Amino acid sequence: MKKLQSVSVILFVCTGVLVLMLVTLFTIAAKQHFDNRQAASHRLSIATIAQQFVEADEYLRDERGAMDIAYRSGHPIAAFDLERIVKFRSRSRAALAALTALLKTKTDVLSTEQVQRIARLQLRYEMDSARMSDTLRLSAQDRSPAIFAEWGETANALIATFENEVIALSLRLSGIDSFIDEMMKAGNILVTEVKGGPSIINNAFKQMDTYVTDHERIPPAIPFLSLVTNRVQEPDTSKWITRIYYPVR
Repeated sequence: MKKLQSVSVILFVCTGVLVLMLVTLFTIAAKQHFDNRQAASHRLSIATIAQQFVEADEYLRDERGAMDIAYRSGHPIAAFDLERIVKFRSRSRAALAALTALLKTKTDVLSTEQVQRIARLQLRYEMDSARMSDTLRLSAQDRSPAIFAEWGETANALIATFENEVIALSLRLSGIDSFIDEMMKAGNILVTEVKGGPSIINNAFKQMDTYVTDHERIPPAIPFLSLVTNRVQEPDTSKWITRIYYPVR
C-alpha cells in the first residue's frame, strides 16, 4: 500500500513538472510570436511614414518651383500660373495633413521633439506661403524681397528636414536585411529597384499592385521601400534609386 502511495506521489509530481514545462514553453512561444508581430508592425510603421515623407517632399518641391518662377517674373501673376500654384498648394497641404495624421497614430517612429519640430516648420510654412501668395498678386516692383527670402528659407528648411528624415528612416529599415533575406528565401516578398523621383516610385507601387491582383496573391502587410541613393547628396530626382519590397502570400 505504501509503495502504491509512493508511486502515486511520484506520478503526481512528474505530471505537475510536465504541465509546468508545457505552460512555460507555450508562454515563451506566445511571447516570441507577439514580439515578432510587434517588430514587423514597427518596421511597417517606419516604411509607411518614410513613404509619406517622400510624397510630401515631391509636392513641396513642385510648389516651391512654381512660386519661385512666378515671383521672379517681371509681370503680375497670370490666372494660369495662379491656378497652377493653387493646385500644387492643394496637393502639398493634403500630403502634409496625411503626414501629420500618421505621426499622431504611429508614435513609436519619431521622437516627440522631432514631431514637434516638424509641426513648427509646417506652421511657419503655412503662414509664409499665405504671405507669399499675397505678394505674387502684386506687380514686380511692389513685391517684398524680405517675404520672398523668408518663404524660401522656410520652404528649404522643411524640404531638407523631410529628406533627412527619409534618409534616417531608410537607414533604420536597412537593419531588416536579415528579415528580408528570410522572407525572400520563403518566396514571400517581391522586390524591385527603380530609378527616378516619387512619381516613378508611386507608379512602380501601382504596377506591383496590379501584378499581385492578377496573380491572386494576398499581401499580408503593406509594401515598403529602402532608399539606395542619398537624397541630400543627390538632389536630382531622376538619379534616385529606390528598392521596393512587397510582402505577399
